[in-house]
Amino acid sequence: MIVIPGILGSELINPKTGETVWPSAFRTSKEGLPISPDLAANRDDLVPGKIIETVRLARVLPEVYVYRDLLEALRRYAGYREGNWENPAANDYQDTFYVFPYDWRQDNVINARELVRRIERLKSRLQHPDLKFNIVAHSMGGLIARYAAMYGDADLPSGTGPIQPTWLGAAHISKIVMIGVPNEGSADAFATLIEGYSITEGLRRRVPLLNKLTADDVVRTPSVFQLMPHVGAVRFLDENLQALELDLYDPEVWKHYGWSVIYSSPDFRRRYVGAAGTDGENSKSEESTSILPLC
Repeated sequence: MIVIPGILGSELINPKTGETVWPSAFRTSKEGLPISPDLAANRDDLVPGKIIETVRLARVLPEVYVYRDLLEALRRYAGYREGNWENPAANDYQDTFYVFPYDWRQDNVINARELVRRIERLKSRLQHPDLKFNIVAHSMGGLIARYAAMYGDADLPSGTGPIQPTWLGAAHISKIVMIGVPNEGSADAFATLIEGYSITEGLRRRVPLLNKLTADDVVRTPSVFQLMPHVGAVRFLDENLQALELDLYDPEVWKHYGWSVIYSSPDFRRRYVGAAGTDGENSKSEESTSILPLC
C-alpha cells in the first residue's frame, strides 16, 4: 500500500541548514518558488521530508493530529508495517505501507511522475515486477495518484488538442482509495490565491503567527492553480444574489477584479519583472503578467 498526503501534508526541509521550513511557527527569509513558464525549472533549495503526523506551532497551542491516526490505524489495527522505499526488506511486498511525501508546491505532474519512478525502483528492489499497489490518497494526493494511473511517467503533450489517457500507470496500481479528493477542483484554492492561507481560514480574523502562506507565496505555487474549480463547478453571485457569468480561467476577469497579487500588487509585478531580467518599467510590468502562472 502507498499513502499519499494532501497539500501541506509533507515537511519541507532545507538540506543545507537542516531547517524545517514547513511546518514552522516562523517564516524563513527565503520562501516561494521562482516563476517562469518552465514549471520543472522552478526549483529552490527545499526538499520534502516526512509526512506530517502531528504538529504544534507554539507551546500555547495544542498539538494537532494530521496523519497520525491514519498511520496508527494501519500499524495497530490493519497489521501493516511501514516500509523503506530505498532499502525494503525481502518480504516488504506484502502487509507493508509506503508513505510518499512530496514537495506540495510543485506541479502535480512532476510529483506524479516521481511517484511512478519510485514505484518502478521499489518493484525492482523487491524483485516483484508484476506487483501492484493499493493507494490511499488524501486531498491533492488523489490528483497525483490519478495522474500516475492515467499517464504513468509521461508528461502531457504540448498543444491544445484532446488528451487521451494511456493508463500506463495501471501496470503499477490496483486500486486508489480517495479521501476528500477535489476531482472537480476546490473553491478554497481560488480563495487561497487571493488571500493566502491561514490556519484560522475562512472569515475569522487572521493571526500573523498562523498566516502561513501569503498571497505572494501562493501565486508561486503551481499546485494551487491546479486545484482551481473546474468550469461549471463554482458559481458567483452579485450584490443582488444574481448569478454572474465569470470565466475563472480568463486572465482578463482576474485583472478586472484585481484578484491575486498578480493584478493587485504593483510591488509584486515590479519584483517579478526584476527577477525576469527586464528593466521594471510600467509597460514591461504589464507585459510580464501575460506569462504568470494564472495564464
